[in-house]
Amino acid sequence: NYLAAGKPTPLTFYSPYSFALAYSNISYMTHYYIDDPLYKEKADKAWNTFHTEKKAFLAQQKIYHLPDANKYWTKWAWEYIRNNPQKVCFIVWSRLLHCFRAVPNQAATPPAASHLIRLYFILLCLFFAAGICFARKNIPALLLLLSPLSVLLFAVPFLMLLRFRYPCFAPAAAIFASYGLVKLAENVFAHIRKKDKKSPSPAEDTGEGL
Repeated sequence: NYLAAGKPTPLTFYSPYSFALAYSNISYMTHYYIDDPLYKEKADKAWNTFHTEKKAFLAQQKIYHLPDANKYWTKWAWEYIRNNPQKVCFIVWSRLLHCFRAVPNQAATPPAASHLIRLYFILLCLFFAAGICFARKNIPALLLLLSPLSVLLFAVPFLMLLRFRYPCFAPAAAIFASYGLVKLAENVFAHIRKKDKKSPSPAEDTGEGL
């Protein structure tokens, strides 16, 4: 972290180059147009513009190896953070929200697939909430939630979170969702059995067998 950013900071834990990518118009355009048909065009343009400018500067300095350019990547990242506080806030907030997106990139996902994924996602969340409710007194079980919480913390500095094509909290959520589904099924069947025991038999209803 210190080597990448030049000082201890929660803003990065990758290399200075990735630090510069994470806090640049590349990252901003990626999140801003994530669900827009213009996504690829805008993201590619930001990527090409950024690298054309930076590589031209480094060539003037006769720097052609990545480690030699580290001080410049770090410098450019901090300049972007200082000069674009609103964009940086948008980038960080978008990364946090991305952890909960059912469809990571709407612009590249067919509509039919989006609807199916959202339906699955809704059911997952409902059973997840039920599982949390049933397990609320089980502290060891609830410690499993530290995993998705850690993902949220890593989402702040992590540039390429968009590459995860599955909701980042889903693996941990699936455990509680399975538990919630099982407990709900047990309660439903228990209610049915209890109701069957209370209801009179057909012989008792007609008076037969008296």
